[in-house]
Amino acid sequence: MNDTTYEQAATAFDEVHERFLSGIGQLLPPTTPLEPQSIVALTPQTQREHELNRLSKLSPADYGSARKAASEQLEIPVAFLDAERDARRKAEKKAEPGQGREIEFEDIPPASEPVNGSDLGDRLAAIFTKFAVLPSHGAETLALWVLFTYCYDRFEIAPRIDLRSPEKQCGKTTVLGLLRRLAWRALLSSNITPSTIFRVVSAHTPTLLIDEMDTFTDANEELRGILNSGHTRDGATVIRNVGEQHEPRTFSTWAPMAFAHIGRIPDTLEDRSICIPMKRKIARERIASLRQVGPAAAALRLDLRTLVSQIVRWIADEGPRLACTEPPLLEGLNDRANDNWAPLLSLAEMLGGSWPHRTREAALAFSGPQRQWIMNR
Repeated sequence: MNDTTYEQAATAFDEVHERFLSGIGQLLPPTTPLEPQSIVALTPQTQREHELNRLSKLSPADYGSARKAASEQLEIPVAFLDAERDARRKAEKKAEPGQGREIEFEDIPPASEPVNGSDLGDRLAAIFTKFAVLPSHGAETLALWVLFTYCYDRFEIAPRIDLRSPEKQCGKTTVLGLLRRLAWRALLSSNITPSTIFRVVSAHTPTLLIDEMDTFTDANEELRGILNSGHTRDGATVIRNVGEQHEPRTFSTWAPMAFAHIGRIPDTLEDRSICIPMKRKIARERIASLRQVGPAAAALRLDLRTLVSQIVRWIADEGPRLACTEPPLLEGLNDRANDNWAPLLSLAEMLGGSWPHRTREAALAFSGPQRQWIMNR
């Protein structure tokens, strides 16, 4: 193709292309250019919100550089701007997938009528007997410890409950499941780190229930130290550096705790605990299943909720008496064992009826001279 022919073809193509565009334009509806006033401007409030969101997404270094100018621009004091950024970052993290669920507890209101203490203790013990095979005095001990979780802050010692078995399928997890439903702000976990313990205790003052203790404590000396520290109120504190300035802060480890495991736990933890030896049920022993469904599950939830509301009422009515209750030391128990049983013996005195006598028998059975025989059977 020579140059003249090429130019003629190009000219023809341009004419066809122009006619095509013209035809398309006739088919389309006319458009009106946007007037400047039709563009919606951002309001000051919207601009402020955009800036706060932008600041919340900055890295610590970038935020540190931008916070002073942003404070002046938004007319927000720096301390309040920091707090707003922290709140937004927490809200965003809460909504992120894979970041777990927020820890929440249901606060059950107290029963409307006064509660008989001895009867309350009997019904609590009956719940444990109904769903778990326990040694003699085990149900009474667990019932008293549940009551203790609601008023532990009135005592100086927080005895641990140690659910120990020689093998699997001995009902330890079932007992923890009952404690989760009955104890004060119960939080059940099958694995936990040292920092989680003091942070969750400081933030929520829960009853901490730890399953599978034998799988992660042996090689973790820091974890054992923190679990040991919460046994006495005076020693229930750890110190850690926090924030960009590494400021030393104290964290509480003062909380009721219960453990479940196979075999032995470190002797320092065992010494701070009331050990309830668990065993696998035999064929002639009959217990109810905690894994209810349908109407049976709803009825069980209602029964346990009613029981918890009565615990709350009884503690509210009788709690002030704890300061005046000082049961005598039990012969046959060493000093640490007497410390561990003192809160439960005090609560037994308040329950009245046969509870003081039953609790002394339990203390001697689980922590007295015959304890070693019970542990090894």
